[in-house]
Amino acid sequence: MKETMIGDLKMNPQQLLEEGLRKELVRQLSFAMHDHLQFSMASERSTKSLQSRHKVFLNNLSLLSRRMEGFQSAIIWLQDYLRIDGLLIYLQESTRVIWYSTK
Repeated sequence: MKETMIGDLKMNPQQLLEEGLRKELVRQLSFAMHDHLQFSMASERSTKSLQSRHKVFLNNLSLLSRRMEGFQSAIIWLQDYLRIDGLLIYLQESTRVIWYSTK
């Protein structure tokens, strides 16, 4: 795709699609990690055994893993359609979300 004039602005539709994809991917990754990597403090104080807390932890990690694999397969499909390097975008944005969240 080439640059397009919209009024006085030059726009590159390919770049616009890539920026939108990155923004939505960051939003979805952040939400998924926020949703699956939260653990209640009440469970630590209760009489639950260590084994049951371990099962909850592993269950949350497996749910997050499946969701991340879903994002990755969607990006693989989109990279052929949009002619972009989707796996590189996925790697960059997921790394950025993780580094931002751990600081």
